[in-house]
Amino acid sequence: MHFKEALYSERLILKQTHPTPEMAEMIFRAVNASREHLRPFCPWEKNDDSVESCLNYLKAKEPKTKAGERVEYGIFVRKTGDYTGNIQVFGISRENRSAEIGYWLAKSATGKGYMREALHVLEEECFTALGLYRIQLTCNTLNEASVKVIRACGYVLEGRMRGDRYDEYNDRMADSYLFAKILPDYLKENGSLEHGGPGPKSEIENINV
Repeated sequence: MHFKEALYSERLILKQTHPTPEMAEMIFRAVNASREHLRPFCPWEKNDDSVESCLNYLKAKEPKTKAGERVEYGIFVRKTGDYTGNIQVFGISRENRSAEIGYWLAKSATGKGYMREALHVLEEECFTALGLYRIQLTCNTLNEASVKVIRACGYVLEGRMRGDRYDEYNDRMADSYLFAKILPDYLKENGSLEHGGPGPKSEIENINV
């Protein structure tokens, strides 16, 4: 499976996060400036405690990228070049034509609609170029910001998974929401028939998260 080096939207560029010292430093700086913001729902932030640890993370994920099972993009603002966070597709199954998307955003970049925009451009790549039929996202039921992003992008709530994750921040088991979108949903949103054909894009509620 071929992953593009970069994806583009109106305000953003998504660039693959390769294991370079420069990329590791950008990740460390963004995480370090956003720890209190990330900590409740991103317990991995404590592991990114140095440029070296971020570089090790980037190196560790490369085999799955080369195998076509996962790809991660850094989110950059086109106008300024600022790095603001990551979004990734993982658990890619060629057999089932399915995958999951996860993401995080630096505190300074919230409230601008960036993650909604990044999710739209990545899902378009998944459905149109990677040939996926189903994309799912999960999040802690208490993560209201993430829920708003996912709902605003038209994902369907398929269920609530009880006690499926350990909430390290609150030291307890927590529930997760399971959201998904399938190819017919995507085609309908974009005014396309199942076999293609352009049409007017549907309006999506403007929630700036």
